[in-house]
Amino acid sequence: MPGLADCDGLALACSMAYLLTRYTSQDIQSLFAQAQDPRVMEFFPGLGTYEWASTFVERQQKQFAQHKTCYWAVRKNGSNNDNLVTLNTSLHAAKSLPYLGFVGVIHNTVAGVKENYWDIGWRLAPALWGKGITVPAAQAAMQHIQDMHPDARFHAVITDTNQPSIQVATRLGMKRSQSFQHPMLLKHPELVNCGMWSTNT
Repeated sequence: MPGLADCDGLALACSMAYLLTRYTSQDIQSLFAQAQDPRVMEFFPGLGTYEWASTFVERQQKQFAQHKTCYWAVRKNGSNNDNLVTLNTSLHAAKSLPYLGFVGVIHNTVAGVKENYWDIGWRLAPALWGKGITVPAAQAAMQHIQDMHPDARFHAVITDTNQPSIQVATRLGMKRSQSFQHPMLLKHPELVNCGMWSTNT
């Protein structure tokens, strides 16, 4: 992967087909609408509310302020090459482009399972499924962290029924490092059994 620039608003990966950007308050409605789609939320315990969407955006803004990373908002940037991704930390880059989902890394804790780790996650609109966006977007997000923290190791919590995400994790070179019952999913037997997927470095 190409070397990345510092967090100064410059492009941080390899093309201009899709952008990974920060969030604005204008994204709340789009995030809420996506979280109301049962296809998108198949492997989650329910549909997302507007309050959830608002809290999610606020959390990502705090993540960026504290760690210079977040679950980046994915946006189409008008290029004909649908397989390449650019990460841009400038807030200006987020304006006027529609929200299509997220791919990124946050500093996270799962109570009783793992504390203070780099959590990589993704959730895209169905229109982007099968277009080869998730893996290069995740790689750009991971490289962004490694430029700041060269020894960073990444983890993803994936419910055992979510085979598409397990395939993404495998393509990212991640391996199952832990099996557990997610403490927030104990009332959802179809989702409670999860794996912690981890990179080697």
